[in-house]
Amino acid sequence: MNEPSKHEAPIPQELQDQLETFRRRLWRIKIAEAVLAGFFGLIISFLLVFLSDRFWDTPRALIVAIFIGGTLLFAVFAPYWIHRWVWGHRRGVELAKLISRRYPRFGDQLLGIIELQDQTGSDMAQSGRLREAAMRQVADEASRRDFETAVPAARHRKWSLIVVGCAGIAVAALVIAPQAGMNALKRWLMPFSDVERYTFTALEELPDELAVPSGESFPFTATLSSTSENSPVTAFAKVGDGEWVEATLNGRKYEFQMPGQQARDELLLKVGDVRKTIVIDPRARPSITDAIAKVQYPDYLERGSDELPLRGGVLSVLAGSEVRISAEGSGGLAKGWFTPPVLEGEEKPETLTMEVDGNRILSPAFIAKDGGMASFEWQDSYGLRGAAPYRMQVETLEDFAPSIYTEGVDRTKMILQSETLEFKVIADDDFGLKQIGLEWVGEFTKPSAGSPAEGEMILEKGNPKATRLSFDAAFSPAALAIAPQKIVLRAFAEDYMPGRERVYSQEIVIYILDKVDHAQMLKNRLERMLGELEADARREQNNLTENQLLEQETGEELQKEKNREKLQESAQKEADNREKVAELKEKMEELFKEANRNDRVEKETMERLSGLMQKLDELSKKDMKEVEKKLADAANKRNTPEKTKKDLQEGVQKQQKVLEKMREAIKEANEANENFEASTFVARLKQAAGDEDSVAQTLAQSAQRMIGLLIEEASPGQLDFIKGVNSTQLKTTSDISWIQDDLQNFSKRSDKPVYSEILKQMKLTEIDRRLAELTNKLDANNGLEGRDKAMAIAEDLRKWAKLIDDSRKEEGGGGGGGGGSQDNLNDQDFEFMLRVMKMIQTEQDLRAKTRAIEQMRRAASKQPADPS
Repeated sequence: MNEPSKHEAPIPQELQDQLETFRRRLWRIKIAEAVLAGFFGLIISFLLVFLSDRFWDTPRALIVAIFIGGTLLFAVFAPYWIHRWVWGHRRGVELAKLISRRYPRFGDQLLGIIELQDQTGSDMAQSGRLREAAMRQVADEASRRDFETAVPAARHRKWSLIVVGCAGIAVAALVIAPQAGMNALKRWLMPFSDVERYTFTALEELPDELAVPSGESFPFTATLSSTSENSPVTAFAKVGDGEWVEATLNGRKYEFQMPGQQARDELLLKVGDVRKTIVIDPRARPSITDAIAKVQYPDYLERGSDELPLRGGVLSVLAGSEVRISAEGSGGLAKGWFTPPVLEGEEKPETLTMEVDGNRILSPAFIAKDGGMASFEWQDSYGLRGAAPYRMQVETLEDFAPSIYTEGVDRTKMILQSETLEFKVIADDDFGLKQIGLEWVGEFTKPSAGSPAEGEMILEKGNPKATRLSFDAAFSPAALAIAPQKIVLRAFAEDYMPGRERVYSQEIVIYILDKVDHAQMLKNRLERMLGELEADARREQNNLTENQLLEQETGEELQKEKNREKLQESAQKEADNREKVAELKEKMEELFKEANRNDRVEKETMERLSGLMQKLDELSKKDMKEVEKKLADAANKRNTPEKTKKDLQEGVQKQQKVLEKMREAIKEANEANENFEASTFVARLKQAAGDEDSVAQTLAQSAQRMIGLLIEEASPGQLDFIKGVNSTQLKTTSDISWIQDDLQNFSKRSDKPVYSEILKQMKLTEIDRRLAELTNKLDANNGLEGRDKAMAIAEDLRKWAKLIDDSRKEEGGGGGGGGGSQDNLNDQDFEFMLRVMKMIQTEQDLRAKTRAIEQMRRAASKQPADPS
């Protein structure tokens, strides 16, 4: 009994055996209960994890709590239970107390005799015989009792059944669902490990966080894994506290359309036994912030590559170029898909993956051929795509020929040989200008020695990226040694297209004149201006006549609506006519400047032109403006009848003075024109005489080496010489013929007898026949006779020029007369003014000529090397 083996009075042996049996049974039952409770805790904790995992992903903390709870029964409760029932009931006293719970009276007797074993004393009650008798009596009564019934509530059989049942369930779980069971076992045994929960429904991997477009409903797809044991027909998902959204299995997918979200929340997914929580992160969709086309041009352009911005959804690029689309987006781009251009109706090409370069996506290269619609899509690092594909219309461009034009010059221009024509040359091209230049071809307007001018010069070299070239060109006949003739001048441009010819601007027809022809041209312009002035005077006269008719009306009549309208119309006519006079004055200024360039125009002519300009200036700026104002005042509604009448009368008076001044201007213009034409005749006759002297001198110098030589016997060089002399003579013959025609016309308009006299002498001297004979002599290489005839004709021409000059001096219109109308300038002052103007013009011409020479020098350096 685990007690001292020696007592004062041991209880009977049979009672001791009975108590020992009771103790062993008590210990077996309680130890069994402790062990079974421990196993129950372990098995039930495993089953809790298994069952919990079937409904949700049991949190790690809960698994730990279940595991600890289960092991506590084994590690804490069992030792405690054993300590209580085994260690706490090892002596007879504890056993007697336990039996007394079942048999109170007997238990007390048993407890008493157990205590008597070790009592000592001399009392009767404590005598050996009495104790022995008492013990015997209790032992006899104990033999009639079953101590096993005194064992407290034995639950070991019940616990055994429970443990076996739980173990059976656990084993069944492992057998029926081995993967789920083993998974739960691992999670239970290793609660702090990363073992994932096993589900009968298996899904492809889903993210823990999902970026979605802010405020937009978004698709969400859950896909069954190929290893899934179950395939639920429906699945459910919701965001936050929202309503459940149902999706039916389609193939192996559950496709949800979830409502739009504005703030972060959680999406809960239920598919069979799968429970998945995904954080929803609403974000703005990525947008394209910059899109460019990287263009590699065809090799012939020599311009390499370029970057073109994509604006308006249109990309215009040269056909044959290699193109790559590059785009940058907000938030960073992670993927891109490109669809090459395709024309409407054609089969859509395969979508290509774009390269990712930092925050940019780059399409594969494609060759721009026929154009079409191209597009690309993009996705950011959060998996969000753009709201819509970026579409662009790819237009292929042809490499068109360049265009070139000139500015600042008339299409037809007459200049002196000493003048320099300045203008701007501008060329444009879509894909690079190679060079621009000038090209000219001459043509003699009358027989002349030598050959017409022909040439070109490069003005500016371009480069493959030069889409515009401009140059301030200067064309100087003197610098280019171009004699008087007609020049067709064109600017040209070249681009880089192989085999393409030059592109030309509109022609500029330049008549390069000698001083005589230039003076004749100025005279013709003066005649046209005179006609314009006469037309202005006629309009002024008509307006004056209408105003004089209105002047006859009373003030009250003038204020009537009809007459006021006539007055307003008259004021407007005066304004229009004033503008025409002002324009004419501007033309006269240009004529005056041109005339001052030519020293063949006499000072007297310049004085008359100056006086004419002054009158026209006064008319347009003062006199006619005053008339206009008075007529407008007369038409004013707020006038009194008297004021209206007075304004009209003053206007008519001033208009009469205007008309008188215009008539004076016409007279001055006629005088200037006559003087101009007379001086022109003198110059033309003298020039023709000089040409004949030149022919005579040339014939005299060549007479000895070519005398008696037949044309058939002449060498090529001699033939060229003869042709040159003949050409000069033909030119002079033509000039004299024109002089005769002009003299004939001028004689009819003029009352000067000298011109009729000269025509008469020309007829008497048979100038036409003599010129024809001279030409024949030259053709026959009869130089000596030709020389004599040329000298005689030259003498007659000088004589006639002197007749005109003497006649003009006698009339005060030439030589030293003052036929001008200068009120503020005397003769010396005017001559000084002309000299200053000529100096300025000479300086300007010199600068322009220098610029032209520098242009020629640079052009020579730009010319390609001669391959020969």
